[in-house]
Amino acid sequence: MNESYDGLDLIQLLDRLEPLVIPQPVAYFPQTPGWWLVAAWLLTLSLYAGWRGYQRWRDNAYRRQALRELEEIVAQEKSYRSAEIATLLKRTALAVYPRDRVASLTGHDWAEFLRDSAAQDAGVVAAADSIASAAYCLNGDSAAIAQGARRWIELHRV
Repeated sequence: MNESYDGLDLIQLLDRLEPLVIPQPVAYFPQTPGWWLVAAWLLTLSLYAGWRGYQRWRDNAYRRQALRELEEIVAQEKSYRSAEIATLLKRTALAVYPRDRVASLTGHDWAEFLRDSAAQDAGVVAAADSIASAAYCLNGDSAAIAQGARRWIELHRV
């Protein structure tokens, strides 16, 4: 042991210690440009995703409106609800498809259009013929027609 420490009490020994070197605080923001590029890329990506989500929401406004009208028709106690549902589907199709493609469709052609535009969904396929004839007869099965119409409004693709 070194002689210079002999006879010193604890307080005197502690006074001879070198002070601790405290590191600089860690910065909250990244210092390298690569992280700033990653942050800019993520911000751009999230803004684009938000913009696309808003566009999709806005583009599907006609679907939400058609579903609200369908619920109103189903809630009514009329004997000709199926005809109103068929009319609603034709208006919905005219809102999104070209008029020259949809306006003249009737009967089997209209049913085939409903099936094809809903990618042959089983619910739409089962109700397509009933929906196509519902505009001309007042005593159709309005519950099955309403269910098929709801499926078509939700699933059809342009």
